[in-house]
Order: sequence, then C-alpha cells, then structure tokens
Amino acid sequence: MSCSALRRRSSITPATQRGWLWMHESGTYVKITPAGAELFT
Repeated sequence: MSCSALRRRSSITPATQRGWLWMHESGTYVKITPAGAELFT
C-alpha cells in the first residue's frame, strides 16, 4: 500500500468507527451514512 493510500485510510478509519462513513469490505469505496450526512446540515 502506498503512503498516500495509508494516509487516506487513516483519515477514513475514525469516520467509519463513528458511523459517519460506511466502507465497502474491499475498501475500494465509502458511502456517507445518514449520521454522517447530518454533519453537513
């Protein structure tokens, strides 16, 4: 895994743990959850 990929994953992990993002099991894409969408309103 490249350095930039590690940086992205380290940014995404806390958001998935908080339930703001859902990560596909392959790790290729993420979706914003309803809880995460509330952060933008």
